[in-house]
Order: sequence, then C-alpha cells, then structure tokens
Amino acid sequence: MNKIILLVVFLILHSCDNIEKVKVDFEENSFPEEVYFDAKGEEYFNPNLILLNPNFILYHPDSFLIIHDLGAPFLIKIVDMETGVIQEVIRKGRGPHEMLVAWGTRLIDNDVWVFGAQLKKMCRLKVDENRRFYVSDEVSIKDKGVPEVIALSEEMFVGLSSYGDENRLTYYNSRGEIIKRMGQFPPLNNNSSFKVGNSNIFLSAMNSSSSGDKVVLACLNTDIIEIYDVNKGIVKRLHGPEGVQISAKKKDVGPGFMVVTTPKFKSFRKGIWSDDGEFWLPYLGYMPKKGGERSRENIYVKKIFCFDWNGNPVKKIEFSVPFLSFAVNKSEGKIYCLLEEEEPKIIIYSMN
Repeated sequence: MNKIILLVVFLILHSCDNIEKVKVDFEENSFPEEVYFDAKGEEYFNPNLILLNPNFILYHPDSFLIIHDLGAPFLIKIVDMETGVIQEVIRKGRGPHEMLVAWGTRLIDNDVWVFGAQLKKMCRLKVDENRRFYVSDEVSIKDKGVPEVIALSEEMFVGLSSYGDENRLTYYNSRGEIIKRMGQFPPLNNNSSFKVGNSNIFLSAMNSSSSGDKVVLACLNTDIIEIYDVNKGIVKRLHGPEGVQISAKKKDVGPGFMVVTTPKFKSFRKGIWSDDGEFWLPYLGYMPKKGGERSRENIYVKKIFCFDWNGNPVKKIEFSVPFLSFAVNKSEGKIYCLLEEEEPKIIIYSMN
C-alpha cells in the first residue's frame, strides 16, 4: 500500500514538473532595478469613502482617484484628493449613460473613457470647473461580443477581437464602426489540431501609450506579452518569466461546446498602467493545484513588471502585501494600491 501511495505522489509531482515550457525572453532577474516594499504603506482615510466590491483604481493628474466599485449602485467612484469629496457616476443599468459592469477605463486629455462589455458601449466622463464629473458622450461599439475596448484618442478605439475572429485586435472610429483588424494570436502547443481564432484562449489585459500609437497586451492564462504599433502591427512578442505554453481543446457541453485550456496558469492580471515611456504589468504567476486552497496570496498580485515600449525590462516592484489593483502618480512618485483585507482599503506607497 505504501508503495502505491508513493507511486501516485511521484506521478503527480512528475506531471507538474513536465508542464510544456518554451525558452523565455526574460526572467524575474532580468530587471536591472528592483524595488521591494516590505511595509504596509500609508492608509488613505476618508470617512465618506465606502467601497463594496472594488476591482480597479486609476490616478487622474488633476488629483483624483477613479475607482470601479462593482457592488455599488453607481459603478464609478471618484475621490477628490484635494477636497475629500466623493462623487459617483455611471449608474448600474441598461439605460442611457448606464452600464452593467465597467472596465477598460483610460484617460485621454484628462477625460475618462469607460467601456461596458455587456452593452457594448463607451462612456466619456468630463470634469467641469467645479471639479465635478459627468457623462458627456456615449458611443455604441458596432461589433459582436467584444471582451474589452479602450480609447486611443477621441477619434479611435481599439479592442480585443470578438469570439471566433482570427485577428488579435479590432480598431473602431469615433462612431464605434470597425476601421480595421490587425494581428495574429500567439501559437498554441497543439496548434496543428486546433484552429487559433479564439480570443477567449488568449484573453488579455490591455492598455496603450499616452499618445495612443502603441498597444500592449498581457495574456491572463500564459505569460505572453505583445506590443503593437497602431499602424504597423506587432512590434514584439515576449514570453516570460516562466515560458508556460498552453494547449486548447473543445469540450462538448449540451448542444454546443466550450474551449478548455491546460495548464490552468494564472499569469498577468488586468489593470495595466502605462505612459509614453513605459508600461507596468501586474503579475501573479500562480499554477493552481488540485485540492489547493484559495487565498489572497494566490488570487491577488504582489509583483509589477515594468518595461519600455521596445520590450526591454526596466524595473520589478514587489510588495509584501497582495493587492487588487494599483494606480501610479509618477510625478509625485506614489503608487496607490487597492487592498482587500477585512474591508477594502487604499494604501499609498512612496517610490522616493
């Protein structure tokens, strides 16, 4: 009996060690600068700020924090860091200027653009002379199911291509109409037996340079990073730091099917920060184990990988406490992290 148990344990460990991997383009020790925050930082306190189910934070250069709060009647909370005033915009719903879930939030010339996938629309938030935000425009994305869209400028949006499309990205004009499609999906380990044309397999976090001329994609289920030039196409594809290579197969479900990928690797997470010089990627790097317990340590990230737009590693930032999302105030050298402990909170770290 003991020999049988030892054999089973050996096979499990052996199967874990034999996950298909490729040669990596960078490792965790490839970053020339490393920053480690071993303290919990400074907690931001505002008695008027009540967070229910936040999952994203963004710093606005006019000294605002933009927060997605999925559990609230209004999806966007805006914290005025100068006055402490809390604003709530974009009511949860299906009507004009409403969304069911907010994502893809980005700043364009101090305006906040928000994407709602279920209703396939973009909402534009402007701020008036009294520092109050309001929905000024709404654009319907005229495409089939789109996982995520971000604004590159007032005139152009870019999104992850729809389910079944063979191109990686789709570009839209200011009316939400398709301009062009671009790029190919990364290769699968079993690409000879499965047609790559499924955006769900390589579902990615995305953002762009401040000028909107470059786009970065970071895969959620494998550690692949892609950099695109809006006009020229793909500039670079990086694999690292683990080099995990995924396979995909169809699994019958009732009258239809679903796509299953292996291994179940949790790589980069959503919430990329970027400017014209760099992009910062939240990285988890967790391989779930059968029977393993879920914890904050394997759900939320503690590492940020920073690259320039040529794909060169610049800096690795690591925290002792896992976080949901982060925002960067680069001019003041501050990082704002959303934490989920007994209750959600905002922690401020100083880079100086």
